Amino acid sequence: MSAWQTLAGAAFAVTASVCGVWLLRSRTAPASGALLAATGVGVFGVIGCAAVGAAHATDVGLRITLGVLLSLAVACYPRVQPGAISLTLLSAVGLAGTVMVLVTPAVAWMPLTIVLVLLLAIWWTWENGDAQTRRALMWSTTAWLSAGLLIALVSFTGDALAGTAVDPGPLVPLLGLTGPIAMVVGAVRGDVVDVRGIVTPLVVNATVVAVFVAVTVGGLALVEADRGSPLPLGVVVLACAGLAFAVRPLQVVLRGVVDEVLFGKRPDPLRAASGLVGEVADSPQAGLDALREAMLLPYAAIETDGRVELDSGTPVTHTRTFALDSADQADTRLIVGLRPGDLRFSADDEQVLRIVTPLFGQTLRARQLAERLRNSVEREIAAVEEERRRLRRDLHDGIGPLLSGAAFTADAAANRVQDSPTESAALIAAVRGEVTTALGEIRRIALDLRPPALDQLGLAGALRQRAESTYGADGQRLEVDVQIEVGPLPAAIEVTTYRIAVEALTNAARHSLARQVRIAVTEDGNTLRVKVTDNGASPAPCWEAGTGLASMRERAELLGGTIHAGPSPTGGRVEATLPLQPPATRRP
Repeated sequence: MSAWQTLAGAAFAVTASVCGVWLLRSRTAPASGALLAATGVGVFGVIGCAAVGAAHATDVGLRITLGVLLSLAVACYPRVQPGAISLTLLSAVGLAGTVMVLVTPAVAWMPLTIVLVLLLAIWWTWENGDAQTRRALMWSTTAWLSAGLLIALVSFTGDALAGTAVDPGPLVPLLGLTGPIAMVVGAVRGDVVDVRGIVTPLVVNATVVAVFVAVTVGGLALVEADRGSPLPLGVVVLACAGLAFAVRPLQVVLRGVVDEVLFGKRPDPLRAASGLVGEVADSPQAGLDALREAMLLPYAAIETDGRVELDSGTPVTHTRTFALDSADQADTRLIVGLRPGDLRFSADDEQVLRIVTPLFGQTLRARQLAERLRNSVEREIAAVEEERRRLRRDLHDGIGPLLSGAAFTADAAANRVQDSPTESAALIAAVRGEVTTALGEIRRIALDLRPPALDQLGLAGALRQRAESTYGADGQRLEVDVQIEVGPLPAAIEVTTYRIAVEALTNAARHSLARQVRIAVTEDGNTLRVKVTDNGASPAPCWEAGTGLASMRERAELLGGTIHAGPSPTGGRVEATLPLQPPATRRP
């Protein structure tokens, strides 16, 4: 053995030993790991025998190492399947290797027998294994077959270069390094990359090389046999150059054929994109289903803040993510799974997905706005019904008994007006008192519907009037500064602003030691801002939502606004934002 062959063999021995021990320690493929480690040790023994010139021992050791140990390591990978058929196939592999060791004339044809039996054993394990077993088998089988094809090509080249200074022999053990490494990857981290994506380019390129070599060698041999003499070098070069132009078209055709045979038909991106627009616009779920079906994807989902909102298909390990910038949430993404055999999407597929992504974002935005509108309408209907219920209760339980009592008292006074004028006069006075009380109830109900001070004094005047009669918990009147910097407001917004400001003022008076309160109402574009601050100390780091806070929040949300309330470094703070119509369409 040359020095280069010794180094290459040692590299294979170290790799096989390390990978075997790794499989043993990880317990993912113990039997295969032990045999692989033994293969590495055997190769070291072969190198040692060759170093001392023991040709027969080297030959026998090489047959044992490769024909028995390595063959059984591959056959047992990743684990031995139970059953008589599996044991029979393993026994056949071992027997074929033993025959190759003991019977020298069988060496020429026994490797082919071992390969055929190995393929049967791998097929049986594939048929009876789970998804993890199949993934590991694909890693191992792809690597070993690739190494075998390259070794065959190197051997062919070696025959052609016999007698020259170029020796491709050291490449043979180096090419075998991929096998043990792939066995470890397949057993320990088989999902790190979809190995099926390696199969297609491997099959395509191997076929192209085989066709190129076969056509070149066969064609030249036929022409030379017909001429009776070798072709000139220039003609050979021109022939090879002409064949080189056919490599790319052949790759494209073979890629489509292999993809369809192994993984199914691939979609036409342009046709897929044209049929998706309408489906995505209908609803996100229908869009996901249409996207997955049109592009033959295994999985598609919309995820918000790490939580899957909508999905279609079966989740897969390898995915691509596209941000939905148009969605209401900041971290909303479209996740699509890679098709079997794809390591990445093609440029056309990427373009289709980038076209569809904004449509999903707009559809989600439209759905969120529709959901908000529906919730707003539901809250408005609920508020109207609650107000009607309250009015009915006030009329039935308050004014109703008063007026009924007044009617009965008037009947009694009418009956006694002839017999006892004095008693009748007293009854009439009672009727008047009951009617006066009923009028007071009617005024109270009217005040609850809309404070008259708003119509008489305006928003600023009504708030200042209310502030003058507001006292703190210690009985001292609060100093209230009212700043109104807005023009005429719609009635609903004006009442809501007044109610929120008054409720915030009342809370400051009841629940804090504030001495000063500032009420500011400003307009920012199409948004009204109501801010009530005080200098009181809050007893808690945050405010508990009571009746007052709930009332303010409901009033703001009913108009599509928001409210934030809580303590601040300088005291309490209540800030509400209410949407306004554009000034040109606003009515007071």
